Amino acid sequence: MDNNVTKTDYGYDLDWAKKPNFGAKIIVFDKSTKTDFAYTLKTEKVWFVNDGQFMVRWIDTSDGKTYQQEIGPGIVFECKTNIPYSLACISDKGSLAEVNNGYHEGDHYIVLKKEIL
Repeated sequence: MDNNVTKTDYGYDLDWAKKPNFGAKIIVFDKSTKTDFAYTLKTEKVWFVNDGQFMVRWIDTSDGKTYQQEIGPGIVFECKTNIPYSLACISDKGSLAEVNNGYHEGDHYIVLKKEIL
């Protein structure tokens, strides 16, 4: 099971399906923190909040504006390609289930480091 767990600065990711056509993981935040602002070119993601409160921020590339939405348990949020986003756990801890359209090596581009946000 350890080879399915990736430690992160916010907690860890538990990949339970990592295939070319689909993927699924549990994203666990063990503290109140945020991710970098990043985007993907190929990977579409859908998150389901298992527990905790999160703030999703994204940049609409058609108008250049930043938007945000608070999401909590039971809420689903779709993250499309080419849309920079940041995910912040605004509760003490939390977790999300993610499904996506497959694993694409290197398909993660950072726009702003979380320390700058």
